Amino acid sequence: MMLPHQRFRIPRRGIDWALRPAYLRRTFKPYSSASLAVALAAAGFGTTATLLYFATPVRQNDAPRPDTQFTAFLPSSFPAFDPFAKKTLSIITHEQAESFLHANQRSLNWRTPASAVLRHDFNSVASNCPCEDDASYAYVGGRHYFTVFDGHGGWEVSRYLAENLIGRVAAELSDPSLKTDADVHTAIKRVFLQVDDELVSAPIPLVKEYEAVGVKEPYDLPIATRFRHRRAWEMATSGSCALMAICDAARDRLHVAVTGDSRAVMGVWDPEHGVWRARQLSDDLTSANPKEAKRLQALHPPEEAEDLVRNGRTLGLGVSRAFGDARFKWSLEDLKNISTSIIGRVTKPYPNYKTPPYVTAEPELVSVPLSPPSGRGFVVLASDGVYDRLTNIEVVALVGGWLDGVQGTHSREDVRKLATLGDHPEGTYFAKSYYIDEAERPPTWKFTFEDANAATHFEERM
Repeated sequence: MMLPHQRFRIPRRGIDWALRPAYLRRTFKPYSSASLAVALAAAGFGTTATLLYFATPVRQNDAPRPDTQFTAFLPSSFPAFDPFAKKTLSIITHEQAESFLHANQRSLNWRTPASAVLRHDFNSVASNCPCEDDASYAYVGGRHYFTVFDGHGGWEVSRYLAENLIGRVAAELSDPSLKTDADVHTAIKRVFLQVDDELVSAPIPLVKEYEAVGVKEPYDLPIATRFRHRRAWEMATSGSCALMAICDAARDRLHVAVTGDSRAVMGVWDPEHGVWRARQLSDDLTSANPKEAKRLQALHPPEEAEDLVRNGRTLGLGVSRAFGDARFKWSLEDLKNISTSIIGRVTKPYPNYKTPPYVTAEPELVSVPLSPPSGRGFVVLASDGVYDRLTNIEVVALVGGWLDGVQGTHSREDVRKLATLGDHPEGTYFAKSYYIDEAERPPTWKFTFEDANAATHFEERM
C-alpha cells in the first residue's frame, strides 16, 4: 500500500523562555531545540523529538510573581538601529511546559507482517521563530523513508528539503538496475548534490535580470520581482543539515545518509546478556571530526588551513557539510555580484576566503542489515541538540527501557545499565558532547518514564 508523503509540520511560532519545574538547570540558559527521528527495524519503530533543558526553580502557581519575572537583553532583529532589545520574560508553569512538550508529537503504527517498521514517533519543540528544524516521512516503492533536517541561518532550506528530498531520492532509487549498496549510495549522493546545486545556483542567473533592464539598485525593480529574488537569496544562503534513513524490507537493508552533524544511533537487543547494545551509524560531519578536518585541509592550500579549521568549526560554521550555505560555496565574484544585486550591499566574505567551495552537501552513507538477529531493534535519528545532552548509550537505554515497559523515575546510573556500547567500525568518530561531562552531571540526576510517545520521552529530568 502506498502511504502519502507526510511532513510533520512544526508550528512557525517561537517561545522566548520556558522552564520546567523540578527538571531544570543552568540559570538563564535558553532551551535548545533538536529534531529527533527514530525508526525501529524488524520489531521496531521510529521517532523525531526535541529536548528542552534549562535551569531555575519554577513556581507552581499560575499567577506571575515578582520573582518569576526578569528582564533580559536579547539580540535585536534590527541591529543597525538597536543592537539589543530589552524584554521582560516570565517563567512558565508546569502545565504550560507540558503543553509545549506535547503540542507537536505524532505517532504512526504499522502492525502488519509486511511492514519492516512497526511504529514511528515524532516530536519537536521550536527554539526560534520561525522554527528552523523540520522532518518528513514517506512510504514509496516498498521502502520507508525517514528524514530530519536541522536548519541554521533561517528555516527556508530545511522546509524545502522536508517537502522535496524524499521524493527526489525515491525517484532515483526506483531504478531497477541499482542492485548493490554501492549503487544505492551513489544514487543518493547524486540526488543530494543535485538538490543542493539547484538551491545554491538559483540566484546566479537573477543578476542578469538587473543588467537586462539597466537598473543599479534592487529597489528599482518591481516589488514582485524583488520578492522573488530575495526568496532565492534566502533559500541559497540559509542552510540545513540532513539525516535520512531508508528501510528496504525486500533487501533487508537499512541505508543511512548524513549531511552535517545530525546522528543516527541503532539499538539492538542482546538476549544473551540481557542488555541493549548501542551502535553509532553515522559520524558527525564537522571540523571537530579529525577525518573531516583532514579532508577539508587537503582540498585547499596549506596557508588556509589555520583559518579553515579552527575550534572545531569550518570558517566559523558549525558543520563542514550542509545544504545551502551559499556564502561558503560561491566564488568571490558571484558573492559580490549576487549580494549587491539582490540585497543592495556587498556581503563580506569570511576571513581568508580564497578557494571556495568550503562546504558540501555530499553525504556520508552506511548500510546495515535491517533485521537484527534478536528480532528487536530500533534506530534514533536526531539532530545535535539531543546528543548535546545525552550519550549514545543513554539514548539507547531510554528508548530500550521505554520499549521494555519501564515506568517511573530511576537514577541515571540504573538507566544506563540497560544499555552498553556495541561493536563499531574502526575509525568511528565519537563526538564529545558539550553537556555530558561527568563532572557536570550530579548523581542525583534521574530519568522519568511516563510518556506514551517515545520522542516526547526524550526529555532529561533532574
